[in-house]
Amino acid sequence: MSRHYPDLTELATFFEKRGLRWTVQRQLILDTVQRHSGHLSVEEIYAEVARAFPSVNRSTVYRTLELLSEIGIIVEIQGRDNLRRYEIVSASPHYHALCEGCGGEIELENGMVKKLIHQVWEQYKVKLNIGHFVGMGICPHCQELVGLPTG
Repeated sequence: MSRHYPDLTELATFFEKRGLRWTVQRQLILDTVQRHSGHLSVEEIYAEVARAFPSVNRSTVYRTLELLSEIGIIVEIQGRDNLRRYEIVSASPHYHALCEGCGGEIELENGMVKKLIHQVWEQYKVKLNIGHFVGMGICPHCQELVGLPTG
C-alpha cells in the first residue's frame, strides 16, 4: 500500500485555502511528530516546538494538528485519560494496544491483526481496511494492581 504525502507546495495550498499560511512553526510541528515513534500529546509537541521556536502559540499547535489530521498526514488517538495523542500515519499497517489504566502503549505484531482481518472475512465476508488501529485494554501490570487474572 503506497501512501502519498503532500509536498510543501501542496501543504501551503491546503492551508491557504483555509486562510492560513504554511509557516516555520507549522513545519516544526510536523517535524516533531515525524521524529517520534509513538503517540505524542499536544503538550509534548508544544514543549518540543517551543524549545526551538519560543514564540509559538499553543493555539497554532492545536490548529495545525487538527489540519494535519484532516488531510491524513497524522492520526489522532484519544485515550482513556482524554488526552489527544498524535502520530505520523505510517505507509504500512500499524497496530497498538493502549492500556486504560496507565496509558502504556504496546505495538502489536502485524500477523496477529492480519489473522483477525482474515477471520472477519471468512466468517462475515467483510473486508476490513485497517491502516492504523488502537485497541483499548488493561496491561498485565495494571491487571495485577487491581487483582485481575493475567491469563
